[in-house]
Amino acid sequence: MSSIVYSLLGVSGFAGLDQIVTKDADFSDLILLNDPPPRIIHIRTGNMKMREFHQHLNQLWEHVCLLSETYKLVQVYNDRVEGLG
Repeated sequence: MSSIVYSLLGVSGFAGLDQIVTKDADFSDLILLNDPPPRIIHIRTGNMKMREFHQHLNQLWEHVCLLSETYKLVQVYNDRVEGLG
């Protein structure tokens, strides 16, 4: 299913979407093998309460978006954010 969604988003002008935010590792693998678009923001925090999750993302989101402008894959962990590709 991930490859189908990825292919659809890669089609020029598909609803203007150029980023996928996901917890699915398949997208991370696909983006490293292909050229953007789309860019992937992979949430790798594991399980956490929704309130903690929102607080965590709110604190990091500006940095995540900046990295996403440079890197085709941004991985968000509990203790760090990494840009790849």
